[in-house]
Amino acid sequence: MKRLLLIFGLIILVSVLKSQVQCTYSLTFCTGNTYNDTTFIAGTSTGAGISYGCISSAYRSRFLISQAQNSGSVTIKATGSSNLDIISWGPYESTNELCTMPLNNILACSSTPSLTDSISFNITKGKYYIIGVTTNTMVTSSFTLSQSSGNGILCYNACSKSLPSSSICYVSPDTLMNQVVYINSVNSSFYKGAILYRQNVSSTYDSVAYIPNGQPDKFVDTITNANQQSYQYKIVYIDSCDNRNKISTTAHRSIFLQSSLGTGNQVNLSWVTYAGIAYTTQYIYRGTSLANMQLINTVSNSTTAYTDLNPPPGLNYYRIAIPTPTNCTNNALTGDTLIMSNYRTNQYVGINELEIQSSIIVSPNPAKDIVKINSVLIPTLITITDITGKSVSKVTPNSKEVTIPIENLSAGVYVINLSINNNSYFKKLVVQ
Repeated sequence: MKRLLLIFGLIILVSVLKSQVQCTYSLTFCTGNTYNDTTFIAGTSTGAGISYGCISSAYRSRFLISQAQNSGSVTIKATGSSNLDIISWGPYESTNELCTMPLNNILACSSTPSLTDSISFNITKGKYYIIGVTTNTMVTSSFTLSQSSGNGILCYNACSKSLPSSSICYVSPDTLMNQVVYINSVNSSFYKGAILYRQNVSSTYDSVAYIPNGQPDKFVDTITNANQQSYQYKIVYIDSCDNRNKISTTAHRSIFLQSSLGTGNQVNLSWVTYAGIAYTTQYIYRGTSLANMQLINTVSNSTTAYTDLNPPPGLNYYRIAIPTPTNCTNNALTGDTLIMSNYRTNQYVGINELEIQSSIIVSPNPAKDIVKINSVLIPTLITITDITGKSVSKVTPNSKEVTIPIENLSAGVYVINLSINNNSYFKKLVVQ
């Protein structure tokens, strides 16, 4: 009986020894890195050495711990200056379990009489793993270790270090005068996505969108109207460990153009300049439509006003532009070379846009079966879109008051877009 207890105690002692060695002397392993090691930890100096699964005699060992950043497969390859073997254990639920549990749950093991060995195993996101490299010789030796293939990503406490600083490429409106924010793409296996922030009336920032990795790196802000005001944005990156990178220190502010009639048929332009990138020149465009604009002058980056002394007769559109940055890494860019302002015309100055916006009344709101929309001028078109930007209703009014049936709409939040005098005005609608 005493002999059996002694054997049982030795087994426990060896298991504890293995656990203590794996944590006390362990390194951390990350996919994409190559590890060079010249200092094997001595498992024992005499006898047959410690055994690990298929490895019958490990005189010197090196342990590396890691955490799965996704679910997939990995192949780990080790090459040494003398014969070596390689083994992996896991999965473990926590770092505490990683260091206290005996090394029993072997995932893969390779012991061949060669200088190179490799193992392949599957990993589960969030779980912890141990990789062991051993040698059955007592002579000084070295090895290199890396992940040679597989779509799995292993890393331990290194996610945020692999991401660059959060940054926006630029902000420019689309044809509907929605501000479109282009963010810089991140080429990192640890990148999960980005959170976009917009400045509110209190000069603080609200989160307005999450842009996941794998999607086009842009966001169409359908709540905005470039013809009403300038908008300011910041961005923050999120890594695959759900750590948030530091919010971008540089805010990007859109160009906001205003106009008024001067002496005779002169048109006075004034604008809020773009902020967030460096540029030296601003371009002033004029045209008979938004699709037919010509450059009429260039001004310095500090200029904020311009008078068109001799505009052609009829309706004229105006816009301010600056060059797009050349160092953008955005995957959604379509070759645009200009960051544009909103547009202004030389007409419709009797009622300003703030008066039109404040005159729009949506009732009831929340609504269930019908919604009534009133405005000081007759809209040319009213469009209702859902939160994804999909149009769910379109109406061409013939009066300042319009009743729209909504009984077929699902409960949720919608956006009402009124087109008045070539401008867009937005109101939020809640359907019950």
